[in-house]
Amino acid sequence: MNARPAEASSLRLVDVRLERGSATLAETISFDLPDGRYIELSGPNGSGKSTLLRTLAGLQRRISLHSSWPHAHEVFLFEQNPALRMEPTAAAQLDWALEPLGTRLSAAERGIALQRVGLERAAGKRVGQLSEGQRRRLVLAVMAASQRRVWLIDEPVNALDGNGIRLFIELLREHLGSGGIAVIATHRPLAELAPDLATLCHTRVHLTGRSAEVSKVESDRLPDPGQTGAFRRGVCPQPALWALRRELALAMASPRELIWPGVFHWMILSLIPFGIGTDPQQLARIAPGMVWVSALLVTLLAAGRHLEADFRSGILSQLAAAGFPLGSLVAGKALAHWLLFGLPMAVYSVPLALQYGLDATGIGALALSLASGTPALGAFTLLFSALGLMARQAQVLVSLMSFPVFVPVLIFGATTVSAAQAGQSQLGPLLTLVGISLLALLLVPPAARRVLDLAVE
Repeated sequence: MNARPAEASSLRLVDVRLERGSATLAETISFDLPDGRYIELSGPNGSGKSTLLRTLAGLQRRISLHSSWPHAHEVFLFEQNPALRMEPTAAAQLDWALEPLGTRLSAAERGIALQRVGLERAAGKRVGQLSEGQRRRLVLAVMAASQRRVWLIDEPVNALDGNGIRLFIELLREHLGSGGIAVIATHRPLAELAPDLATLCHTRVHLTGRSAEVSKVESDRLPDPGQTGAFRRGVCPQPALWALRRELALAMASPRELIWPGVFHWMILSLIPFGIGTDPQQLARIAPGMVWVSALLVTLLAAGRHLEADFRSGILSQLAAAGFPLGSLVAGKALAHWLLFGLPMAVYSVPLALQYGLDATGIGALALSLASGTPALGAFTLLFSALGLMARQAQVLVSLMSFPVFVPVLIFGATTVSAAQAGQSQLGPLLTLVGISLLALLLVPPAARRVLDLAVE
């Protein structure tokens, strides 16, 4: 596909009002950006540079009738927070970051991408072991390999040494030379780092926190950027499957995260008999309820951290800006939680239930009820975890509001075991549990997606 001429507007803002919350940072901003050029944003801290980038990425409210915004599947958002998880290796993180953008690298291509940014020797290191500058280089590798036409970059040279700065400038030149565009927020003018970049700067926007001063850079007409076939609107083909595989891999990278919920479950169920006595009939009577209450506490312990980690690292913002369906992310996390915690809990609850004097029928019903009901627990926990992100100042209130939602699951889970102990049919409550779980997996992802959209604004 041929590129548009260099003076054809690829991005156009017309009388855009820049807001952050209830504050207005600029009443009106207007500029255009042709292919093969970049815009430089400057201004003091808090003036709205990052807010403008997030507005261009679609993460903030857009107030304009005649602007031409970039499509989400064309955007790569490079924020000051590097959007990396600390658990995987650098090579694995590169793959995980690119796949939601619709890009997959072969082993050879991955090696070249890491070598290009000077991380070939750090490919097997965990991201948490890398220096801040190395993490920025890793994000540069993701950005360069993303095949996204629109780069939105916030303070790109932070934490980079001289070689890292030269690497960024080289990658930027290549991107613009291929017909890409970039909007770059920086305290240090890029022309100071590389004087020849001045010919590629189309507009400078200086934000003051109250207004925007837009000045177009005068330069000779640039030649046509050439072929832009390298840019495509990459879309993750199976987002829920990617999210599931990612969560499983993250869990395998931190095995202790898998062990602690089981240890916590064992501690709760082992300590209760010391408090109420050793009467076999009394223990057997309270066993179903106690196991399910413990299962709920373990679920809250295990599932609540996943969205928080992705949110604080900036991954949620980057995925949203790239057009990745966040509902699929929640669905993958819910399924991963069931595989990692729900099904194992159904297995290791069997020996724990023996100390409560449950017979074989009761233990079998307990295992079936846990396997059937824990998907609902995990899904609902993720929904309220998303609500906690949006209501950062009211997380305790959100937690208290969540408990009534879990009550039906606990009731039907305990009823399944009690019915089996009494020699009655357990099919009714068991099918109800299955229905609640299926309904939760169906309804929670779209509801959580809307909450996450609000949380990343």
